Amino acid sequence: MVQKSVSAQIDTKTHKIKALTTHIDIVSEDCKKLLGNGATVEARQISPFSITIVIGENDFERVVEFPAPVLASRSRLRIARKSSYVEIIASLPHPSELAQSREFMYPMLLNTGSLSLWNLP
Repeated sequence: MVQKSVSAQIDTKTHKIKALTTHIDIVSEDCKKLLGNGATVEARQISPFSITIVIGENDFERVVEFPAPVLASRSRLRIARKSSYVEIIASLPHPSELAQSREFMYPMLLNTGSLSLWNLP
């Protein structure tokens, strides 16, 4: 699976970003076959900035990174089984939702094999 770009949908009334969309091309022939045969496609939240796309019974997984926090629980999947791609339309959380999230108490990133605090140099 190859992630292409991330695009933003802007709310025309508030002029704020309301969702981020990413396009993932399926390049593996095995994965294309699964998708064409109607395998399930699921989005799982693994961090505030990352969603894993799972095709089939954990047969194929792809971590998708976003430049801002997103919510898998409010995301939509656009699945093109014949064209072999998946798009994630991921909603951005309201700031109050971030304040309640334990992942943002001490936000961390994996940096060259070790954990680093996101808000420190």
